[in-house]
Amino acid sequence: MDKQLSRMGDAAAVAITKVVGGKKIDHTMVDRLLVIIQTAFSAPRIIDNQSDRKPRAALFVLQLLERQTSIPEQRRLILELRRELEEQLKPA
Repeated sequence: MDKQLSRMGDAAAVAITKVVGGKKIDHTMVDRLLVIIQTAFSAPRIIDNQSDRKPRAALFVLQLLERQTSIPEQRRLILELRRELEEQLKPA
């Protein structure tokens, strides 16, 4: 599963928006979604679809998750992941 997920990139974030859209997100779900996004971008070079290498939807999901949690550790992890993904948007 990790191998497939690591090839998805932003497509994983798009899928997240479809699955959790309009639902209440608890702290356990935040943890799971962070792992999914992190795994989906763990090796951007192997992401199948070139456009999915840019984390546009993923950054949107992280913004949503940051608003949903008040747990300091989760907020820290969201910030770290967002910084990593924003680096991928910078031109090489």
